[in-house]
Formats: sequence, structure tokens, C-alpha cells
Amino acid sequence: MQEFKYILCIICVAMAALTAVAQEIPLIKNPQPEFMQAANQNWSVTQAPSRFIYVANTAGLVQYDGARWKLMPLPNRQIVRAIAADEKGHVFCGGFGEFGFWKADALGVMQYTSLSKGVQSGRIDTEEIWHILIAGGKVYFQSFSAMYCYDYQSVQEVLLPGNIMFMQKTGSRVLLPAIGQGVFQKLGNDSF
Repeated sequence: MQEFKYILCIICVAMAALTAVAQEIPLIKNPQPEFMQAANQNWSVTQAPSRFIYVANTAGLVQYDGARWKLMPLPNRQIVRAIAADEKGHVFCGGFGEFGFWKADALGVMQYTSLSKGVQSGRIDTEEIWHILIAGGKVYFQSFSAMYCYDYQSVQEVLLPGNIMFMQKTGSRVLLPAIGQGVFQKLGNDSF
């Protein structure tokens, strides 16, 4: 009888340990490009308030709802290099000569709005957006030599101190590394 209690105790402890381990390890899937219906190169990822996952992909923007993948190409089929989602449900994206946002319409279908088409700079046609930062109620689209600010009303080109790397939020400050010149802090009027 003593052996039976001992074996039963070991089985219970083993089952409890297996249950605890099973709860600690999240399910990780590595989808293949053909399953995603997209290209094999992903550049950036974000999650929207809808809890959908969005992936910047060589073939366009890819939406994942937890069960299905959906490819949404940009108007001229540009590569999507950078994405960011805000709390209002906008999914901002950028690529070569193009940036804008996707937002669900009344039926839940994602619709694209180009913001770069309204930019009064001839530079946008040769720029590639590699980074998007949402800070202080504004959206910043960055290449390595240009930056565009969208305040949800209009787009303005931002004057930069030189060629730049990716602007980042740190606490309440927004910092911008300029190549060979140091790190600059963004001021309230979008100067550095």
C-alpha cells in the first residue's frame, strides 16, 4: 500500500509539472510564404487595436487575424518596408516613393489612403520609407535623408540636421541620431 501511495504521488507531481510547462510555452508558428500568400521577405511587424497582426512584406501589407492571412498590395505594388499602427485603427505603411495608411471602412474592409501624393516635394519620388514613428499625436515617416510629418490633417516635410537613422521615443523625449553629428532631441515645433 505504501508503494501505491508513493507511485500515485509521483504521477500527480509529474502531471502537475507537465501542465505547468505546457501553460508556459506559447504556440509559435512559422508560416511559409505560400501560406501567407505573400513574398518571402518581411520587413516590419505591428499589432493594431483590433488585435490583428500586420506585416510589412515585399509583396505588400499582410494582415493576420489569428486564422487567415490576407495580402493587401499598395497601389503600384511597391515593397512595404515600414509599418506602425495607432490607437485609432490606422495602419501606416511606407515604401519606395509612397507612404500612407490603411483603415477599415464601415464593412471592415481595409482601404488605403496615400499621403505621399499630396507632398509638395520632388524628393518623395526617390525616397524609401524605412521607419515610421507615432509620437505626440503625429506620425513621422522616415527615409535616411528625409522625414515627413502627418498631423492627421496634412503632411509636411521636416527639416533635418543631416542624414539620419531611426528616430525613437525614450520616456517623454523623442531622439534622432544624425550620422556623424550626434543625437538630436525633437522640439515641440518639429525642429531638432
